[in-house]
Amino acid sequence: MRKQTGVTAVSSLVGVLGALLAGPALALPLSASNVSALVLDATTDTRSITVTAGDIRGAFDLVEALTVTLDFMKCGGLDNSLTTPLPAGCPSGDPAYAREISFDLTNPGGATVRLVTADTYDAFGDGPTPGARITVIFDDSAGEAVGYSTPSFVGGTFRPVGSLADLLGMGAVGTWTLSIGDDGIDAPLGLASFTLDMSLRDIPEPGTLALLGLGLSGLAIVQRRVIANMS
Repeated sequence: MRKQTGVTAVSSLVGVLGALLAGPALALPLSASNVSALVLDATTDTRSITVTAGDIRGAFDLVEALTVTLDFMKCGGLDNSLTTPLPAGCPSGDPAYAREISFDLTNPGGATVRLVTADTYDAFGDGPTPGARITVIFDDSAGEAVGYSTPSFVGGTFRPVGSLADLLGMGAVGTWTLSIGDDGIDAPLGLASFTLDMSLRDIPEPGTLALLGLGLSGLAIVQRRVIANMS
């Protein structure tokens, strides 16, 4: 009877510890934004977001999911026709030449994903029709690629030119850099903000780790008792 009790205790403890180790990893959501607006024309510039160790609250420094949100506009007119803070709509009705736009995202480790490249928007025309700012969410799971909608220069959720999956499994802590480009003179590009939304792999809470340690110690004691009972 004592042998059976010891074996049952070992089996129960192994089951509990197995559930702790094999259970689904916790996911830590993290959202961070840079709202420092800029206007550029026929040049490039950057905006960055820095993720600190304090931001991830003990999570493993590994990105499990990632989307990027940009609030921007492209307006016709001379290089000084658009200023910050960005207006709700373009001040000029001239062609905006959206094909000039480019956006790249670089993670703290130096890996880069192309979000928009020159000619992504209206590769065969002068568009977009000047209008309001648009908000675009770049998400690998979106049903449509950026620039392929009709009309192409609209807000919504789209797949980027590259793949954000290339940045998954890499570290989140450090500086994330958005490179913004406009490759033609006049018809300036304005960026109001950019936002990163991530899901990070999380480690168990300290109480869970303590329970795991106690469980392993208890397992060793029970195993010794079972061996002693069987001798």
